[in-house]
Amino acid sequence: MSGTDFEIGETDPFAVSQESFETWLSGYTLPYAATNAGGKRLSLLIAFEPNGDEGANTLFKVVHGEKVVYLGMNLIEAVNRFNAVKDGAAQPEGLPGQGGTGEERWKDACNVRTWDETTQIVHLEGFVRDKGLFPQLATYAERAAKEEEWGMRESVLESVGYEFKAAPDQPDSWVWTAPSDQSAESFASKSDAVQAAWADAMQQTMAIAKVTAQEVGEMRAEAQTDLVESTLSGG
Repeated sequence: MSGTDFEIGETDPFAVSQESFETWLSGYTLPYAATNAGGKRLSLLIAFEPNGDEGANTLFKVVHGEKVVYLGMNLIEAVNRFNAVKDGAAQPEGLPGQGGTGEERWKDACNVRTWDETTQIVHLEGFVRDKGLFPQLATYAERAAKEEEWGMRESVLESVGYEFKAAPDQPDSWVWTAPSDQSAESFASKSDAVQAAWADAMQQTMAIAKVTAQEVGEMRAEAQTDLVESTLSGG
C-alpha cells in the first residue's frame, strides 16, 4: 500500500465522530484505535491509495501485527472486523479473509483496485481458465445469446404489428396475430409462439424483398431483424 496510513478512533472505533472526520478532511490526522489481540497490535487505519490523475482512494484498513485482515471502503465492515478480531470471535486471517459473501468480497476487491469493467473481465476470464470452467461458461453464453436474440426478434415483430396473447379457449397456451394473418394453432409457451411468428414474418420478408433462404442464413442476427423490420414496416 503506497501513501500514508492514519490510525483512527480512540479505544473504540465507534468513537470516531463527525467532528473528527471533518478535522481529518481538513488535513489533520485522527486519533487512533488500537489494542492488543493475541499478543499483537491490532489497529484500525485510514489508508490512502493514489489513483492516477484522480487523486487518491480513501480506504479503511485493519492490521493485526504485520498482517492486513481487512481492506475496503466500508467503515462499518472495518469496525466489525476490528472488533471480531479484538474479541476473539474471528481468526485474524490475512486477505483475502474479509467478512461478507463471496460476491461482496469480489466487489470490495474491484473497488479497492478501482478495476474498470475491462479489467474485471480479464480477471474473471483468468479465474475461469484456471478452474477449467470455460465449457460451462460457453454453455451459459450460448443460452444467454439465444435469449437475447429471441427477445430482439419479439421486439421487432411487435413493432410491425404482431401481437402475442393467451389463446381464448386455452388460457395456458399462446397464439400470435398479425395485421394480415394469425396462427392456426396455439403454442405451449410464448417463446414458441414468437418462434412461429418469426418464421411467418421471415417468409413474407423473403417474398417481398426477393431474398433466398440461403442469403438470409448468411446474415448476422442483427441484419435479419433489420431486414424484417424495414421490409414489413414499409421502410
